[in-house]
Amino acid sequence: NVTPVLKGRILLGYKEHLNFSEIQRINAEFFNEGSLPLKEKLEIKIYYNYEGQLQLMGSYYDAEFNLKPGERRSYQISFLPPYIGTYYIKAKAPYDGKTAQTWGAFLVVYYPPPPPPPQIIMPSPALPPPPPAAAPPPEVGIARVELEYPEKVELVQGESAIFHVLVKNVGDVSLYNLRFSTYTINQLSVDITPPQLFKLSPNETAIFIFSLEALQNVSAGIYPFEFEFISDKLRERRSITLEIKEKKIVPIEEELYKQIIYYEYLISETQTEIDAATLKGIDTSLAQIGLNKAKISLQDAKRYYYQKNYAECKEKLLDVKKYIQEAVLQLSLAKIKVYVVPAYYPIWVLIFAIFLGILFLILLFFLRKRKKEERPKLLRRFTEAET
Repeated sequence: NVTPVLKGRILLGYKEHLNFSEIQRINAEFFNEGSLPLKEKLEIKIYYNYEGQLQLMGSYYDAEFNLKPGERRSYQISFLPPYIGTYYIKAKAPYDGKTAQTWGAFLVVYYPPPPPPPQIIMPSPALPPPPPAAAPPPEVGIARVELEYPEKVELVQGESAIFHVLVKNVGDVSLYNLRFSTYTINQLSVDITPPQLFKLSPNETAIFIFSLEALQNVSAGIYPFEFEFISDKLRERRSITLEIKEKKIVPIEEELYKQIIYYEYLISETQTEIDAATLKGIDTSLAQIGLNKAKISLQDAKRYYYQKNYAECKEKLLDVKKYIQEAVLQLSLAKIKVYVVPAYYPIWVLIFAIFLGILFLILLFFLRKRKKEERPKLLRRFTEAET
């Protein structure tokens, strides 16, 4: 007997680097990879990173479509980035009680226009173009990754919770465009920080924070939560158990204490990642500022907890969550290195240098001739008589 499977996947296509004033064309495709027909609706949101906070720049919604097993639905949009910086794409598709979601990211930079070629008055021999620079050798090795994550996450109706996935590159080659796709129930909202990491070198680790928020009307029970790690060289799919509890049976002091203990551990892990990046010469000052705010807010939350002021403690823990996410996002942005290739060909630089050299020789010739003509007439006649 074949068990019916209800399953969907989102694929994203876009340019990872854009010049300012260039239009980004995003193609989102939903693929019914299960064995049952389904009804889906694609949603795309674009965010801009502004000082460690994600600002919504645009929302796009497709119509609902019925898809048979193996069928696909594509949805294309065009977006003109108004600023230079990092943008994130969030693609989401609710379908028959479930939700598929994935992220992407792209950079918008400004490439300066090429300088005008020099105006050469005197003819010069044609110069062959210099040989092209040798491309760096491709990395050779095995791509392998280890994922550390909790086996179970508890969540209260109408509340939010976070957990983190630690990604370790234990292979021999660098991984690029690291991101996650998630598959869960419709009544659960999922955000990931950072939405995408551009590079992870061998023996490096990275932290991804998953923020979950359950609706008030979600039924208490056990649900599967699937996520897929995606990079340019490999994919890894995992599943954890999500337990949603009724709000009335959960003691608030017990829940707050668990959050305090977990945030202490998460701050320690994030500090380790920041220190490792600092030792490599990366400017992590913005990430450290965000993490320091999280540490201060956590101390305030502890004080309110021991005073049994649980309402204020809960508010401070929300600040801790916000500042940790800000620190992790700033750390991922600090690791981005954009190399801008000059838009002009180096041959013009060589021709211009030759032109300056010829001009200098001509000027030197005329100066020597003028100096010779300015000698006294008697000295010039004596010199001419000798010759």
